[in-house]
Amino acid sequence: MTKFSKNSKRLLGAAAACALLVGWSVSSQAQTCTVGNWDASSGALADMDGTDNSNGLVGTPPVFRRYAGPCAFEAPFGGGPDWVEDSGMVESNYIARFYVYLNDLTGDDVPIFEAYDGSNAALFGVYFTSDSGAGVIGFDATGNGIVDQSGSAEPGWNSVELSYDGVNLLASINGADDLSAASSSGDVAAVRLGDIDGAGGGSAVFDDFDSRRTTRPGRLCRGLTDATRDALTFADAIAIFNDAASNSTVTTGQPDYNEDGLVTFSDAIAVFNRSVSASTRPCAENR
Repeated sequence: MTKFSKNSKRLLGAAAACALLVGWSVSSQAQTCTVGNWDASSGALADMDGTDNSNGLVGTPPVFRRYAGPCAFEAPFGGGPDWVEDSGMVESNYIARFYVYLNDLTGDDVPIFEAYDGSNAALFGVYFTSDSGAGVIGFDATGNGIVDQSGSAEPGWNSVELSYDGVNLLASINGADDLSAASSSGDVAAVRLGDIDGAGGGSAVFDDFDSRRTTRPGRLCRGLTDATRDALTFADAIAIFNDAASNSTVTTGQPDYNEDGLVTFSDAIAVFNRSVSASTRPCAENR
């Protein structure tokens, strides 16, 4: 299972592939988080691995934002483009899923993801507007900056899943029913994730970007800390408790059960309570 700290990269393959950040070390101090294996990047993306205090999010225990594994990246918005890019593709079918923490992002129709054809023209994108409540996530498949469909963002982490067939775009927010955006056409040659054009203000944190040709990945299993299992157990509660209690232990998997942007004792208690009435809780109930 690949996570958002990207020490390695797999190209799109016949079944599936990821352009992600990778990291499995149980010690945050031993983990090197980098965006260096994306094909290109722009700006001053802040790696968040629990050891760099420059972003002001690291404490004891660490409270740096990450959804899966020990790493994620934070993109500052409004000071100039700050993105990572996956390129060199010719994909008529393109599927992607990522998690994004939007609580600190402000602005109107701020692009956070865009896909481009071989002429670098925008095919479709994802936009954020902080105009009500937790904000709105919008989708555009015309390449002209007009948001065609949108849904409400939630406080904390949000999952965004896109499925493009060369003509039409389907998009899902937090596992909800698909929204269908206006028609576009062309093969995907490159995608960018982060602050695309310097719009907006504040910052956003991105994690667990998964890109494929076929088979939509869906949402990850909240609270699962061992990828060899498909159900939560008491072992997950213990692993999350240890993560929350220590400034040097960072568990694998998805320890932020309540998706609020922090790994705390509340997450461990929630997973424990999920397992009280049964020895395991299937992941289907925890997405």
